[in-house]
Amino acid sequence: MIPTREAPVALERCAASILDADYPPTRLELVVVDSAPVTDRTADTVRHLEERYPDAHIQLLRDERGGAARARNLGLRSSESPFVVFADGDVVVRRSWLIESLGAFEWSPDIGCVTGLVLPLQLDTRAQLLFQEFGGYGKGFSPIVYHVDDPPAASPLFPYQAGVFGTGASMAFRRDVLLELGGMDEALGPGTPTRSGDDSELLLRTILRGVHLAYNPRAVVWHPDEATMEGLYEQVRGYGVGLGAYLTRTALSDPRHALAITRRFAAGAGHLIQSGSKKNTSRTSEYPRGLTAAELVGVARGPWSYFRSRRRQRL
Repeated sequence: MIPTREAPVALERCAASILDADYPPTRLELVVVDSAPVTDRTADTVRHLEERYPDAHIQLLRDERGGAARARNLGLRSSESPFVVFADGDVVVRRSWLIESLGAFEWSPDIGCVTGLVLPLQLDTRAQLLFQEFGGYGKGFSPIVYHVDDPPAASPLFPYQAGVFGTGASMAFRRDVLLELGGMDEALGPGTPTRSGDDSELLLRTILRGVHLAYNPRAVVWHPDEATMEGLYEQVRGYGVGLGAYLTRTALSDPRHALAITRRFAAGAGHLIQSGSKKNTSRTSEYPRGLTAAELVGVARGPWSYFRSRRRQRL
C-alpha cells in the first residue's frame, strides 16, 4: 500500500519497483491512496501503470482530507488480503522485498508485524551524509524478533524507543492484527501538526500489546533523503516533534506508560544529546550542534503539536 501526494514521478518509480519484483503480479493487490489531491497527476500515473502492467490489480483511492496515517488506514480498510504491506511513496524496493517481508511471518506463528532494512537511495550531498550520522533509517544487518517480555540487552529505553523497531517505509502486518490494534493514529504523522511519529507509535503499540515484531534486513528498500541542509534541519526538527508527540499519545493512553516514560526521562535525554550514546556513536566532530538543537526543539513541541492535531481531527 502506497500513500502519495502530488509526486507522480516518485510514485511511478516506487510502484514499478514493486510490480517488477520477484512476486507474481496476479497475487498482488497494489493500493495507491491519493492524499489531499490538488491535481489529477496521481490518477494519471495510476492509469499509466495499469497500461504498463495489465495483469496487475491496482486500486486507486482518494482521500480529500490528507495525512499519511489516514491514507494508510483507508488502504487497510479497503484491502481484503490477509497481509498488508506498507511502503512510502518515494522508495525503491529490492526485487525480493515482498517475498522477504511476507516470508518473515513464517519464522513464528506469533509474529504479527515485519519491518525491513531502509538504505539511502543517494549519498551525494553533505546533508545526505549528515543524515546517516543523525541515525538514518537503517536498523542493522541482523534479523531479530522483538517481544515486550524479552527486552534486548542493555536497552534501558525499551520498548519506548520505537524507532529501533523499523519504519513505515517498509512495514508489513497481518491484517487481522492491525485491525485489532485499531490502525494508525490519524493525529500523528506527515500531513498533521505532529509531522511524523505515526509509524513509530504504531510499532510501539504493537509491542505493548504483546505482539511479536520481526525485523528482517533482507527486506530492503532504498529511501531518498533530503539533499539540502535547509531540508535536513526541517526533517530532523520534524522527527523530534513526532517523537514528543507519539510519547505523549502513549503516556495519555495508560498511566502505567506515563510512569514508565517518566522513569526513562534521564536515560532518554542522555540518548539524544550525549556523544557516547548508542544513537550518536557514528557522529563525527563536524556534526552540527544545530541539528541536535533542532531535534530537541522539536521534541519539546511534540506534546502541544499532538494536542493541536487531535483538536483538528475532531473538526
